[in-house]
Amino acid sequence: MGCIVDSCRECDHCHEGNEQYCENGWTVVFNAIDKKHGGIAETQVLEEYFKSKLSDLKTYFDENMSFYSYYRTESTHLDETYFLRGRHNIQLGLDTYYFETDHNFNTSHDYKITKIIANDLIEEYLENQLFKTAVNNSPKNPTKLN
Repeated sequence: MGCIVDSCRECDHCHEGNEQYCENGWTVVFNAIDKKHGGIAETQVLEEYFKSKLSDLKTYFDENMSFYSYYRTESTHLDETYFLRGRHNIQLGLDTYYFETDHNFNTSHDYKITKIIANDLIEEYLENQLFKTAVNNSPKNPTKLN
């Protein structure tokens, strides 16, 4: 993290990681007293966190692409395999969580469905937070230190 906030993040210097040379201005906050407003540190940490979580969701999607496709296209031809108890097939990409569940209660892909639904909600939340972070820290709405 640098000691500079309020760079535009759009000019050539900002894109190169040289915010101190921002063509649209910057603010030095190296010895800022008010630590709860972390300026670029707060913004960058949040952005990096949100992006890393979105990357984790994408990794889960990539690892389960065939089941995502099955679910998203509302297919039913494998429902008896996926959603009847006691019919797990190790070749169909089971989550390790399946082996910790009660097989008399859960099916082999219950968890994947709940994870997909949860991931959709989390993705929407993270994208909204990224948008808010970008809007709140745009040159038109610079972060102000108290």
